[in-house]
Amino acid sequence: MSPAKYPPPEQIPSAERQRRLYVEAVKEIEHLRKMVASENIVAKEYRNDRDELKGELKHAKRSIVTLSKRQKA
Repeated sequence: MSPAKYPPPEQIPSAERQRRLYVEAVKEIEHLRKMVASENIVAKEYRNDRDELKGELKHAKRSIVTLSKRQKA
């Protein structure tokens, strides 16, 4: 919300314009809240994928067999 778009209430001459700007601000806030909620859902999915990959990596590290120089020869 930029100051130019939503001036302080005392600088708005008519009550009708105040009401209209208030309604626009409420709509913008609701839209931003929905955007944040959807971004949080996506972030949570990425976090779940990351945790699954960490588990797979941990399992893979346990199953790796390392040969010493003597065993390789």
